[in-house]
Amino acid sequence: MTDSPSRTSSLLDARVLQMEPLTQWWHHEDVVCVALRSVNRTPVVTVGGALDRRASQPCRRALEAALRARPRCVLVDLTAVTSSDDYGVGLLEAMRRAAAWHGSRLWLAAVPEAVRVRLEQSGLLVEFPTSRNAARAIEEIKRLPARSAEPRHRPSAPCAVDSRTA
Repeated sequence: MTDSPSRTSSLLDARVLQMEPLTQWWHHEDVVCVALRSVNRTPVVTVGGALDRRASQPCRRALEAALRARPRCVLVDLTAVTSSDDYGVGLLEAMRRAAAWHGSRLWLAAVPEAVRVRLEQSGLLVEFPTSRNAARAIEEIKRLPARSAEPRHRPSAPCAVDSRTA
């Protein structure tokens, strides 16, 4: 599923990848391609092709790789998305929750109208910071105030109750 950065998919053309060279990319047949790169220390996950069930594994792998650096934001660039369905919106929400669990924020750029409508209908659009394009998102992310070092979310441990003192 992972290929070398020297091979480029037709789903992600040169104008999408102009910012910096690819770090890694994943694909599912010729239907979806997900690329990971870093811009100003912000991981950028670029999705090309179909944002549907087939994008699940490539998107999750890219997000896992991006979160290893413990960034404050992960940008998901949807410029090259050609089609989507309700599953794709659920995938974005699952990615947002996973990023939040790791103490990061998922930021969307260049959200296609079909995806925007589905996010609005589901009430999830307010959960995502969005920008018109990736370059604008990077600028907005750079202007965010620095966060204090927060520990990752940990499940709370149940309180032990001593029956002798209760």
